[in-house]
Amino acid sequence: MDLPHVNNDCLSRLADICEVIPEIVFFSRPDGYCEYLNSHFYDYTGMKVCSAEGGAWEQIVHPADREPNWQRWLLSKSRGKPYALCNRLRRNNGRHQWFLSRSQPLRNSQGEIIFWVGISSDMEGMAGDYRNRNTAEIRRLAWPSPEFLYASEIAMRVNRLATLFSETLAQSDKSSISRP
Repeated sequence: MDLPHVNNDCLSRLADICEVIPEIVFFSRPDGYCEYLNSHFYDYTGMKVCSAEGGAWEQIVHPADREPNWQRWLLSKSRGKPYALCNRLRRNNGRHQWFLSRSQPLRNSQGEIIFWVGISSDMEGMAGDYRNRNTAEIRRLAWPSPEFLYASEIAMRVNRLATLFSETLAQSDKSSISRP
């Protein structure tokens, strides 16, 4: 990860945090260049570590999802607003599974976007986890719908990650990061 004006200790702590989050975590520059993907991405896809930075990660997105994802990203980038989208990502066995991907911009003290922080969650895996619970618990958790539950859980994780990221970087003497 290359964050200008952030010391290496701070970056090391941030990388440690990203590795324990049980989801795919990514960081992108303001222009969308993917700077970092945690090890869960490489485990899931089977790609070699550091081989997906830049735009190379796009090869694992289902071909039918690439253009809609690109359009959603361009709209979010132009507005400087968070985005959420569902897409299919190719697993290391060649099978595509549905993911919910969300990203939020991180801004400096002048309000400029300095990075995008995102998380992609395996919706099929989550659904399987819920199916394995007993029926009463599913009824209690699934109100009003499984989609709402998934989206809420992912939103909380992205917000927690962005908060941790901001707090970690704020400890650096050379940067001042604030959430929008």
